[in-house]
Amino acid sequence: MNRPFLAKIVRKIRFLGASALVNLSQARWRLKQSGISSKAVVDKTCRIEKHSGCNLQIHAGCKIHSGVQVQLKQGGSIELQSQVIVRRNCHVEAWGGALRMGRNSGLNLGCYVVAMEEITIGENVMIGPYVVIVDHDHGTENSGVPMVLQKMKTAPVTIRDDVWIGAHVTIAKGVQIGRGAIVGANAVVTHDVPEYCIAAGVPAKVIGLRQPPRQTDPAV
Repeated sequence: MNRPFLAKIVRKIRFLGASALVNLSQARWRLKQSGISSKAVVDKTCRIEKHSGCNLQIHAGCKIHSGVQVQLKQGGSIELQSQVIVRRNCHVEAWGGALRMGRNSGLNLGCYVVAMEEITIGENVMIGPYVVIVDHDHGTENSGVPMVLQKMKTAPVTIRDDVWIGAHVTIAKGVQIGRGAIVGANAVVTHDVPEYCIAAGVPAKVIGLRQPPRQTDPAV
């Protein structure tokens, strides 16, 4: 191989290397601007739709699996703190409201979470497959006006730390679920669930109690 040809190859390699560094830098800049940590893992099939004036924060260690849809519109905000997992085919939306998930919490397959006012999910919360969490519903007072045309009603939803929500649960607007509570599969939660209680049914009612942690327990 002659020297001029070899020198040409070396120049080409150097150019490609510089281009790769520029592309990597641009990718990191785009991630920073979008609110997604470079240490978060977002599947390439995940669809993120963020309108102007909205705020998205996906922190380091988060994992967003395939087929997930994230939508932010009308000034909505979403914050997923570190180690949050959103599994396949979930729909997560902030439609003018605020959604916050605490550290090490997760949404299992096919969950539907939409905030028009405020949804707060604490730390270490397990949310089973196909759970629905909404902080709004349609107005129904005026029977002379189609319900689809009536003003939406909203009220904040709060799920405290260390809660386990079973599969196919629906959590309605205005509900608070206390720390350490368990909600059984297929329940419809329309009223508050106290801390360390077990609730189930339609509508959900308290059917059992858990022993609150003692001060001597290591995790307390």
